[in-house]
Amino acid sequence: MGASDFEVLHLLATATPPSGEQCRVQNLVGRLHLSQSALSRLIARLEKNGLVERSTCPTDRRGVYVQLTTRGRELHAETLPVQRAALARALGD
Repeated sequence: MGASDFEVLHLLATATPPSGEQCRVQNLVGRLHLSQSALSRLIARLEKNGLVERSTCPTDRRGVYVQLTTRGRELHAETLPVQRAALARALGD
């Protein structure tokens, strides 16, 4: 899993509504160092791997929601300690 993949999973796991609720993709764009098109491609890849699910907003068909799947939550929980340890080593903590 790449850094951007982890970053999206982490945002969805920690900064969005509880499991079963959704986050608008547009709300993620300003929080990541990715263009909207790059984020869309990344989310499509995560969806293909069964880590997230996308759906359209019922009241605004332009809006796209994304949420973690159970598999996505499990992978995030599994990789979080590894990611934190790598950051600590890189930053000298």
